Amino acid sequence: MLTPQGRYRLVMRVQAGRPIAHVAAEAGIARAMGVEVGRSLPPRRNPGS
Repeated sequence: MLTPQGRYRLVMRVQAGRPIAHVAAEAGIARAMGVEVGRSLPPRRNPGS
């Protein structure tokens, strides 16, 4: 389980463009948990535009 600071670091790294799977592995969590945290991020682009 990630601390709030760990979640923040994970989100910042993903927003910087790093793959979720790589960041999750570095944090010692499952990729699925990284994806769950990543869902709280805004979309990278607007597919409707």
